[in-house]
Amino acid sequence: MDVVKLVKDKRFINMALILLFTSMALNFPFPHEYPYGETVATALHIPVQTEGIQYVGIAIILFLFVDLYFLV
Repeated sequence: MDVVKLVKDKRFINMALILLFTSMALNFPFPHEYPYGETVATALHIPVQTEGIQYVGIAIILFLFVDLYFLV
């Protein structure tokens, strides 16, 4: 009887979980109004947005796409 493995590579599932929790943490509002990613970016003097482009939002979406790649 053949045993079918659900997870073929444990490194990919670990990377997917790390990226998922990272994107969730960057989206978490801390301390009150703004998401944590924007708070960290402004503390490091990184521009959060320029002329309508929000860099933190784009980074979170990229993390989620890479996360889905590793889950597949």
